[in-house]
Amino acid sequence: MLIRLSEQRAWIHVSLALLVGGALAHALCATLAPSEETAGSWPGLIFGSMALAMMVFAGLLTPRKKLRALPLGSAAWWMRGHVWFGLLSLPYVFFHSGFEIGGVYTQALLILFILCYASGIYGLIIQQIVPRMLLGAVTREMIYERIDPLIQSLAESSLETVRKTCGPFNRPLGAHLEVIGGPDNGTHVLLAERELFVFGREMDIPVVITDPTVALRHFEVLRSGGKYLLGAREGNMVLVNDQPVERSELAEGDKIRVGDTLLQFSHPTPQEVQVLKSFFVEDVQPFLLPKPVPAAIQKFRTVEDISNAFGHVRKFIQSENLKKVIDDLLDSTLLRRELLICKRLHHWLNGWLILHIPMAALLLFGSALHAVISLLY
Repeated sequence: MLIRLSEQRAWIHVSLALLVGGALAHALCATLAPSEETAGSWPGLIFGSMALAMMVFAGLLTPRKKLRALPLGSAAWWMRGHVWFGLLSLPYVFFHSGFEIGGVYTQALLILFILCYASGIYGLIIQQIVPRMLLGAVTREMIYERIDPLIQSLAESSLETVRKTCGPFNRPLGAHLEVIGGPDNGTHVLLAERELFVFGREMDIPVVITDPTVALRHFEVLRSGGKYLLGAREGNMVLVNDQPVERSELAEGDKIRVGDTLLQFSHPTPQEVQVLKSFFVEDVQPFLLPKPVPAAIQKFRTVEDISNAFGHVRKFIQSENLKKVIDDLLDSTLLRRELLICKRLHHWLNGWLILHIPMAALLLFGSALHAVISLLY
């Protein structure tokens, strides 16, 4: 909870009034009736009851969060009460005991109280710092529960992108066509796998295009002597770089339009493909993993580090298709860095609760038991 004075004035005034009033009442009792300053006296019991009531109110925050549908006041109101009554409970415990430590049980209870109190103050301080760090470190809102699935998705989608564009990692990539517009957007066709590819809507041809504006057998691509020749079938309209053609030798980056479908031809050199594959396998993939390799974290520590690394690789890439892959990997790497920071800061933000909540529950039980024993015996 971020503490903004404009939102906390009422709680501050109430807390100060209770603190000053309690201190004056304790001082008055100690002056007028020193024997009545003990925990078992009427003033001591009143102070103890108030301290226990504050602790119970603070402890009700957790069940209140689970009962959001009930009209029990806003979660923010309960959180403010948790903080201010939690802070106020310690002075009232000392007013209750007359600043005496007591026996073994009360000593143990006091130690537990101080540890719980200290962990709460630590958490309050952390909550003033970490949210501001998050705002400065990330560029988008992130829900903690969705971070791990998003990390897994980034790793898988990036690997699939590289495989589609660069081919299997155990062999070099030949030329390929990618559908970049139309119903089959994202489809890749590796042209090196056979000599002749026929494109159209017919179901028994090598490449089926579901676009209804495309003919059954609209065009073909023939591999001949390291070149890739496009030919329109049966007089169908084919545009290459917005120019109608019947036959055309495809070059790197050519855009082919048939009906409402747009494809792009790419024939990167083996050297370009190897550069991208090596960069992905050695640097990017280890960083995108759910548990990144420490060396990769160090390599991509800042946005500038990431930009420099990707900028260096781009110098060796001429293929427009591979440049798009580099841009996609750059976006994924920048997002992964933000997710890494976000997860680490969330651990700082909430990690202390692992100790605070069990200690608070044990403290409430111990305090209630202490109250019952004191009243009965």
